[in-house]
Amino acid sequence: MKNGIHRLLLCASVGVIIGCAQPSVADLGFSGELVEAESIRRSGNLVEARRRFDTLRRRYTNELEAHLGYQRAMQAANLETPLVEEYQRLLAKQPSGLHYYLLGRLLHDPPREEELYREGLQLHPSSSLLLTGFAEALYRQRRFLEALAAYSRILTSEPTNMFVHLEVISIMGELGRAADINDRYCQVDMADTEWERHLLCGAALVETWDLLRAARHLERSAELNPGKSITFRILGRIYGLLGREEEAIAAYEEALVLDPGEWKAMIALGLFLCYIGESERGVQLCERAAVIAPCTPKATRALANAYRTMGRGDEATALLKETIRLDPNNLDVLLRLATQCILDRDYLSLEKYSRMTIELDPANADAHWYLVMALSSQGRDEEAKRQSERAKAVEQTNENSKKGVE
Repeated sequence: MKNGIHRLLLCASVGVIIGCAQPSVADLGFSGELVEAESIRRSGNLVEARRRFDTLRRRYTNELEAHLGYQRAMQAANLETPLVEEYQRLLAKQPSGLHYYLLGRLLHDPPREEELYREGLQLHPSSSLLLTGFAEALYRQRRFLEALAAYSRILTSEPTNMFVHLEVISIMGELGRAADINDRYCQVDMADTEWERHLLCGAALVETWDLLRAARHLERSAELNPGKSITFRILGRIYGLLGREEEAIAAYEEALVLDPGEWKAMIALGLFLCYIGESERGVQLCERAAVIAPCTPKATRALANAYRTMGRGDEATALLKETIRLDPNNLDVLLRLATQCILDRDYLSLEKYSRMTIELDPANADAHWYLVMALSSQGRDEEAKRQSERAKAVEQTNENSKKGVE
């Protein structure tokens, strides 16, 4: 399909144009005010953005997006501490599921988030918002089966929740359950509309590495509903894996046209550009993503990887270390920092960060082997030998657990 992506982009453009005259902000009400406030935030006028979002969250007290916009504006202005204190007061005053969730996402500490969400779920056991936060906290601790169970609870009451289905696909991919993904998402209808069915099946097939079929499903989804950024983001990934560079870039760029703040598409495109040698533009995209999604492990790792491709290893290491200083329980960044220490041949730091990772996640085999490398490289052979035995035992336990699941 030489011109496939160009045909899809034409569909997307037509879908936007057909909307005719755009209504004013006043006509749009909450949605229009939200869009305007977000536009102001992205322009860099953080004082006005905070004022707009503060007005919105006070007027629409139960609207999640108003609160999230306010939090983003405060974080962009480096006002994280007063922000946390403010939402602690809100939760004490009104322990709603919304307030539990909003405070939890500010903690940047998966074990603390888990504890807070557990408390909230005792009061609001059917809150899909709390279950989502709970599942995300478990996932970030690499407790994939528990995260999968939490998402499954949401699907019991919301069987066509697209976000949750995509998260389930991702976790099942982590667990190596390719056959289950195919059976669940390509043999059974799990969505209300045809475009959603093609999106879910395409996303599932990516995890099973059936890339050509995945591309066909995602292309069909984009034809049926050309206004969804996530469809083009996944298409970009597929085209990249298939070596179709121009189409990959075009798909990622269309995702950003549809949603200019889609930071996941930014880092996907940024890293892809670094991979094909356009590192300068790739780094710029990853830096933008890190500004839009501060304290997000995926954005931080992407920017560190981008710096590394440009030979800016010192900046990559400094970025990861600063992230861990602010968020010492961030498993994903700890692991990336450990690999960065290997590249830097900094074995004392490798030992430090490997031990931190093991303390948080004793079942993480990679961290155990990193510690073996750190000890061996320092000439501590007896310690390395004992650690090697522990690493092998952890690997065996993990393998047995996986077989039990299957």
